[in-house]
Order: sequence, then C-alpha cells, then structure tokens
Amino acid sequence: MLFRTEYHARRQELTLSPERPVVLMGSCFSDRIGAAMRRCGWDACVNPCGTLFNPFSIASHLLYEEYTVEDEGFSFDFPTAFGAAEAMVRAREELRDAISRAQALIVTLGTAIVYERGNRVVANCHKRPASEFRRRMLSVEEIAEKWRAVISALRRKSPELTVILTVSPVRHVREGFEENSASKATLLLACRQLCAELPGVFYFPSFEIVTDDLRDYRFFEPDMVHPSPTAVDYIWEKFRQTYLDADGESLVAAGEALRRRLDHRPLRPDSPEAEAFRIATERAESELLASHPTLRF
Repeated sequence: MLFRTEYHARRQELTLSPERPVVLMGSCFSDRIGAAMRRCGWDACVNPCGTLFNPFSIASHLLYEEYTVEDEGFSFDFPTAFGAAEAMVRAREELRDAISRAQALIVTLGTAIVYERGNRVVANCHKRPASEFRRRMLSVEEIAEKWRAVISALRRKSPELTVILTVSPVRHVREGFEENSASKATLLLACRQLCAELPGVFYFPSFEIVTDDLRDYRFFEPDMVHPSPTAVDYIWEKFRQTYLDADGESLVAAGEALRRRLDHRPLRPDSPEAEAFRIATERAESELLASHPTLRF
C-alpha cells in the first residue's frame, strides 16, 4: 500500500554541467538551491541584485532597466540590503558579467501579486505607508509578455543561453490563503505558456514536489512557510536527476566530499592527525581543481 505520490524525476533534453557557470534569480528559494550548487564548487551567481519575488522586478534587472535612488539612499527596485548607490551599480555589473558567461539562467518566481508606486512595480516597499502603493495581481499574459521580452533580449547577446523556470514552494500566506493559491496558479500558467512557446525554456516543478510529493508540514520550517533543509535537499536531488548526466553527478559528489573536508574543524587543531588531514585536504583540492579548473571553492 502506498501512502504518498512520489515525484519521479525525468531526464530532460537539457544537460547542465557543474563546470559551466549558471545564474540564479528570484525568491529566497533561489538562494537555497544556489547555496547547494556553490557548496559542490559550481560557479553559481546567486541573486546578485538581491532576493526578488515578483516576475516584473526580476525582469527589470535582466532588461537592465533604469532605476532610481531615493534621497534616503535606497531604491524601490532593490531590497533593503542595498543601502548605497555603489552597491546597486556593482550588483548590475555582476549580473551582466555572470549572464554573459552562463550556460543557464534559473529563475524562481515567488508571487504574481505586485505593489505599484506610480506606474512602476516595486521590488520592495521599504516599510513605506501602504497608501503609497497600489496592490494588484499580474495576469498570465502580462507575465508571459514581459518574459518574452526578457528572453529575447538575453538571447540577442547570448544565443545559447537556456532558461529554467520554477515556482517557489514558499507560501505567501500574509496575502491570504486564497490569494496565495491564485498567485501560484497564475505563475504556473505563465511558465507553462512560455515553455510551450519558446525553445530552450524549461520548467522544473519545485512547487509541485513540495505540495504534491512531500505535502506535509514536517517538511517546513517552524514558520510553516519556508521548506525545511530536508525538503531543499530532496528538491536538489530531483534537480540533479533532471538536468545532470552521470559525469555531472560524479563531479557534484566529488565537490560535496571536498566541501565536507574543507568545513571540518578538528578537535585538536595542533595535533599531528589534524595536520595530516589538512595536508590531505589541500592535496585533494589541488587534484580536483587540476582536472576541473572552473570549479570554485
């Protein structure tokens, strides 16, 4: 007797290589998967412009649209962490450089609900009065139209760039249960439309894995909103099964093994055993980087 419906990953025609850079943008779920990639040495540029939740704010940075900096030093186009204009300039430069080198752009869409100030969607309200903003939900066609423009612009400069879209399993319950469900459904339909229309655009079911496979609060953090580390590890495993071949899996395993050695902290750092472990770790790192020089530790 079965007590769950397990998601069985299917290999896609797209094969990613841990030896080639990727860019991840979007919600905090991009941060979590990006951290897993970087842990094994993958050259992954993760949210250089900060954690972004709605499709328009992510698109704005990828289209390199102009942004404004308020007198207080913040921008409605960047998260709160970007408190200086110089940081915003560096973030855009990092994004431009990373996209030019990337084999793939992985985008995690968090919500279709946006807040507009004037005629512009903001990335962050910066705790300003609600009266300054208009709240609404984007339509499927609005999202698809915006992202057609994004992908077209990216492909003009990087014709071989592939795009992987996914919907964040993080629940935006502050918007209300019904609104969160409608928002996720809108994102899913927009992704489906883009994948059907555009070559080289793929969909990875992060949202479905959590809601239809794991579907249990024990796979969430205590806030009951964010997936737990166990859930993230499970999705990372399914992602590898979907987009990596045997060589890629082997390299990820080697990178993770080296990372465990690098993170190890001996109980007696000055002991002969600790020194021998350190020397062996340096040798293992040198050997791995000699055969795979694009890895980053």
